[in-house]
Amino acid sequence: MKVLVHVELRGDTPGADTVGLVSRAAAIADDVEVVALAPRTEALADALARSGARRVSTVAHGTTGVSVLEASVDALERVCRDEQPDAVFFAASVRATDVAAALAARLGAGLNWDLTDIRVVDGELRGTRPILGDSKLAEVGWKGEGPSLALFRPGAFARVDVPDAAPPEVRRLDVTPRDAWARVTVSDTTAQPDTGPRLDEAEVIVSGGRGIGAPEHLELIRELARALGGVAGVSMPVVTQGWAPYSMQVGQTGTIVRPRLYVACGISGQLQHRVGMERSGAIIAINTDPAAPIFSFCDVAVVGDLHAIIPRVLELL
Repeated sequence: MKVLVHVELRGDTPGADTVGLVSRAAAIADDVEVVALAPRTEALADALARSGARRVSTVAHGTTGVSVLEASVDALERVCRDEQPDAVFFAASVRATDVAAALAARLGAGLNWDLTDIRVVDGELRGTRPILGDSKLAEVGWKGEGPSLALFRPGAFARVDVPDAAPPEVRRLDVTPRDAWARVTVSDTTAQPDTGPRLDEAEVIVSGGRGIGAPEHLELIRELARALGGVAGVSMPVVTQGWAPYSMQVGQTGTIVRPRLYVACGISGQLQHRVGMERSGAIIAINTDPAAPIFSFCDVAVVGDLHAIIPRVLELL
């Protein structure tokens, strides 16, 4: 099976979700190619080869008069028509969603979204999509004339290194913009200020919920996160009460995370939050309520007052 993976870059490096998606593609297909908008290829190709890519195709960034998004669609369409892949995978983002929709329209292909897994059954792809508020899982298939297009939920897959990976074949695509795209220009871009490690890329996350009691107690969560070399997060009630910015929210309507260690402090573990962090490597939960839902799926349950426990943990650390 041949799978094409759309690579979305952050600067000159692929995001964690994209790298994990390349690894998943390599696990179910014997031929994985990635297409990226990248001016340089060496470091990019090396990183993607270690995740299972056999070929890396790049398109020049910033071509005069061409919007980056439309250039992605043109490049992917060209590769699909030339090489006839069985599927094209996307790590979900605002941009990737637009690219996938446009590509599906051009190719007459079927598109499934919000997937959390994919496998091959009797030679055909079958995707897994959460439904009914993420309380159930549905198996989905594809219809259409072109390849199967799939958008995957953030945090769906972790990177799996390929030992002794051979350098991939690297090629550069020269895509001539369509007349419509030639009239489109990017007038300005604004980069988000760097506020430290991102939640979706953190190895360790310490999150506080309504149980912290007051906004000033969020500093205790931040202090434990710093001591563990991680990032601080919060549950939705903390954001809705105005105690923390939305950028810190973990959950279905916030950021979906997959750290090696997740420490939940004063978080009950309702479905909205669980969806955003249950794929963490290890989960430690601190809560005064022994019947808190989070205790049904965490690895270590600590029944007690976080205001007494965290200071003691900090002393030990």
